Amino acid sequence: MYDACREALEATIAAIRPGARSQDIQAACQTVIDRRGYEPNFRKRVGYSIGVGFAPGWGEGHIMDLKHHDTRELQPGMAFQCRAGMRRNGEYGVGVSETIAVTETGAEVLTRFSRELFERG
Repeated sequence: MYDACREALEATIAAIRPGARSQDIQAACQTVIDRRGYEPNFRKRVGYSIGVGFAPGWGEGHIMDLKHHDTRELQPGMAFQCRAGMRRNGEYGVGVSETIAVTETGAEVLTRFSRELFERG
């Protein structure tokens, strides 16, 4: 499951570029998850806007999500927290995330942390 998350995040980052639609970024992630057989474990957004003007909260709604059926386009200067995460309810969860900036030519990973698996017991 972790390997699927990592691969899905890499596909997500590769899809980020100016003009790409929110739903296309979600689809890049979802395609990997589905191909790996984990569709029931991942049915949510792959990312959400972050920055000074975006105070986080569970009832967000006012920020841009990278999700299904959202045709808004990415623009240079936007920043997102992208997370490919899955869980087996009541058992465990795994995920990989990065902070991404949309540049003039694609995506810049702002996070400087290993994507290696860390297990907590």
